[in-house]
Amino acid sequence: MANITLMGASYTDVPAVDLPKTGGGTVRFYENGGGGSSVQTATGTVSGSGSAVLQIPCDFAPDLIYVYGDMTGDASLKGCVSFTIIKDTYLETTIDGSSNNTDEYIWWNNHNITGYSTDTSSPYGTYSNGVVTLNMIENSSALRFNSAVTYTYKFIKWT
Repeated sequence: MANITLMGASYTDVPAVDLPKTGGGTVRFYENGGGGSSVQTATGTVSGSGSAVLQIPCDFAPDLIYVYGDMTGDASLKGCVSFTIIKDTYLETTIDGSSNNTDEYIWWNNHNITGYSTDTSSPYGTYSNGVVTLNMIENSSALRFNSAVTYTYKFIKWT
């Protein structure tokens, strides 16, 4: 909890502040009470790109990236279902490659990665100029960010 002043008004014991992001979504700032460390979050939705690459604007370099597209409502949908990165730790992607079923499975995972994964021969992410870029590497129908799917994202930065 923190005491804050926002646009000239003072507030006490505020657990978090959600602010709108340019282009949609929100950014959450909050203090965990443990010596002043804080967390930044950005959440929102983005349409699938129809390719192996998905770009999402973000005002900070996240420590946790989670992107998810629910394909369970339509068995004909194929593509990347989720893309998760814990910076400097782990990367995992799940896909649905079936055209007549809703079969989600892990396609790729890497442990002990550096950054968002520097191995560009496998799925990886980057952050540059205010944009998170996720790359599945192979542009097949089972690995694309399906353009018929709205993906939900959550980015977190621990400071």
